[in-house]
This record gives sequence, C-alpha cells and structure tokens, in this order.
Amino acid sequence: MASIFSANAQQAVLEKECITTKVTRIDQLRVKVITHDKCKNVKVVKTYSKKKWDKIVADGKRWRERRKTAPKRRKRTLRDTL
Repeated sequence: MASIFSANAQQAVLEKECITTKVTRIDQLRVKVITHDKCKNVKVVKTYSKKKWDKIVADGKRWRERRKTAPKRRKRTLRDTL
C-alpha cells in the first residue's frame, strides 16, 4: 500500500528530518546549542546563558500553544468576494 502526500506535507516532513538541535550544558550558567541542517550542510553553534535559553524554550512552548488554540481561518472563495 503506497501512501500519498501533498508536496507541502512532504516538505514539512523533510524539514524536520534535516534539522537537528543538540543542547549541552557548559557549566551551571551557560548552555551551548548546536543546530545542524543536514540538507543545506550548515552547522550553527551558539552559546546562551541558562536563563536566556529557558526563556527561549518557554516562548516557543507558548507560541505552539497559541497556534493550537487559534481559530482556523476559512479560505475565501470567489463567491465571498462578489
């Protein structure tokens, strides 16, 4: 049985497989974040304070929750514009 996906669904799956993020703790106050994009062959290394990294993670969680609870937008059709 073959599964059929739209182009957008395939791109979304590929994007998630391409990017990996690894977080390591340098000491009690600092965190090193390594993001590796295997598709584009790009590696980014950043250092954050522990407090700043916790804020970034919390903001991401809040953003995802807002996105889940937001009302779905209705697509406008030609009939709606006339």
